[in-house]
Amino acid sequence: MHRSLTLAAVGLAMILAGPLSAQTKSAKDKSPGDVAAEAFFKLRDDKDATLDGTRIQQLQKSGLDFLVAYPTHAKAGSVITALANFGGTIKDKKLLPMREYWGSQLNYEILNRRTKSDATDEAKAVLGAVDATYAGYVARTATSRESLDNFRAKIDRLNDLEGAGRYLPGLERDYIHALQNTSGRQAEVQATKLMESRDKKIAAVGREEMNLIELGRAPLELKAATLGGGEFDAAPLRGKVVYFVFWSTANEASVKELAALQDLYKPYQKLGVEIVTVSHDTDQAALAKFVKDKGYAWPVLFDGQGDKGAFSDKVNAHNLPASALFNQQGTLVSTGVKASQLEPEVMQLGIKRKK
Repeated sequence: MHRSLTLAAVGLAMILAGPLSAQTKSAKDKSPGDVAAEAFFKLRDDKDATLDGTRIQQLQKSGLDFLVAYPTHAKAGSVITALANFGGTIKDKKLLPMREYWGSQLNYEILNRRTKSDATDEAKAVLGAVDATYAGYVARTATSRESLDNFRAKIDRLNDLEGAGRYLPGLERDYIHALQNTSGRQAEVQATKLMESRDKKIAAVGREEMNLIELGRAPLELKAATLGGGEFDAAPLRGKVVYFVFWSTANEASVKELAALQDLYKPYQKLGVEIVTVSHDTDQAALAKFVKDKGYAWPVLFDGQGDKGAFSDKVNAHNLPASALFNQQGTLVSTGVKASQLEPEVMQLGIKRKK
């Protein structure tokens, strides 16, 4: 079983992001930290910039300067993830040496800043989080015993730093995902270990990951109420790929995901792929009107419990949009698959679209 790599980025960013209102300030309300974060992302997203050593140094300086100055800012998680994963965005074969340079330069900059005599505890912790997150990126994309051991060592070192607790749950989750690339058994052992943690957030990560591990080794048993008052049963869908999408009418991003799937529903159904949506709404009448107006033809599961429904909890689908893909045997193969990523995912399960 695998997870979309974007989950690592989303998970850390959401843990550290804080309320949405903190991310949607008007220009006059922007703090120096807001301005510094925007400057980093503007630099990162400059498509016309030449990728060379100078740009890499400038980008890393911008990101690390921001994190050291504003380690608890709402955008800190996004900047950590961006710094750790930037090398993976380098796809041009001619520029691949820059990917290696990115990693070595990032390690150098982190070490240099952490050893400065005036570095605060919060600064050391956030730099340690970047260090560990980058090690996690390497462990997931180039999995080896060495990369896994290095990732584990970085997490353990971070655990010893004052104020580092806010970064640990996401990193522990990433470590389990990295372990799954080589050993499902080791991933299960680690999840069990986390469940015994005194830290409630880390224990929750262990429980959530164990839920997914269990769904990956036994066929899904799910009977749930549909919006129309009927009952959905997963058992008769054995032999088909089932793609669950979790959404709500109030979540614009998840509604956009459904819009991208509408033209795919009937063609995919003919190929043996069922699309089933799970609503996190609580107002049944309003939801029914929305579904009718949109013309959704797929099953809509609804229990009125929002994101606290049993199935949503089982697949950790609390932050929308979310998804879970089950294979023909009824076992979980991935989570976090977007509509735009569905075709290659189902192709790996033997489903091919007809030309």
